[in-house]
Amino acid sequence: MSTSIWRELAISPSTDEREIRRAYARRLKIVHPEDDPEGFQALRAAFEQAMNHARHAAWSAQDWPEDETVDQ
Repeated sequence: MSTSIWRELAISPSTDEREIRRAYARRLKIVHPEDDPEGFQALRAAFEQAMNHARHAAWSAQDWPEDETVDQ
């Protein structure tokens, strides 16, 4: 995971979707799409990557039943 997305959001790496959304909202107050389209695109891309990271981490952390096996 690139450190630049966290730098763009101005937070430490996180899997907390709420924290990521709040960081994005804070940065939107500074980076306006009309004034800085490239900066806004970078911010939006960082937000989407961070959210995907958080969702993937949450999915990977799910507890699966230990007795569940896959028949081959």
